[in-house]
Amino acid sequence: MMRLLHAYINMLLPSLCSVCREQAAVCPLSVCPACENDLMRAKVPAEISSGAVRGIFSCRYYTGTARECVRRLKYYRESGMMLIFDRIMKRSAPDGFLAGAPMDLVVPVPIHPRRLRRRGFNQSDMIAAKIASLADIPVSRGCLIKIKDTPPQTRLTRGQRLRNLKGSFGVADPAAVKNKTILLVDDVMTTGATLNTCASELLDSGAKAVYAFTLTRTP
Repeated sequence: MMRLLHAYINMLLPSLCSVCREQAAVCPLSVCPACENDLMRAKVPAEISSGAVRGIFSCRYYTGTARECVRRLKYYRESGMMLIFDRIMKRSAPDGFLAGAPMDLVVPVPIHPRRLRRRGFNQSDMIAAKIASLADIPVSRGCLIKIKDTPPQTRLTRGQRLRNLKGSFGVADPAAVKNKTILLVDDVMTTGATLNTCASELLDSGAKAVYAFTLTRTP
């Protein structure tokens, strides 16, 4: 029934793909079949480690179609992009350390309340909820908080990012993370500075170990 409804919508109300802006998107997705196939085919090698983070697993590289989809979700508030990311996570998660990994808690990387009010949502929350559901792990949105509303990190080096992030995160409820193996979730990993800063705060508050999951990471 839903397939018939989507086919009817596509016939009556065709819309352009949010990524390439050339071909028609296919309901219920906001991307065309070509861009969807590009996202589904791409893969990232096995997880890596980085400083305080014991292992990092990412679904896609932050390039091309994947990069544009993240930007559409994050900066243009196209929450429908989560539908395509749902498909990517369902397909990618079983191939990574998430399958059978002894995680105790999923924690999204927070954004400052001021930025949350401006944007209206935290994309890391949305990703964390999906991963928690896939891996059957509880999610905590309140134990890790953003204390400082830091400026954008896009054009900063790793050293500049670390200085920019110093003192910007905190653990509001140390008891919630004590002796827990935590899966930290974010949308993009570039230098790893944000993940490392968050992981250090969690470990200093008693967490046993911190892993990370990101939708994308830079090559």
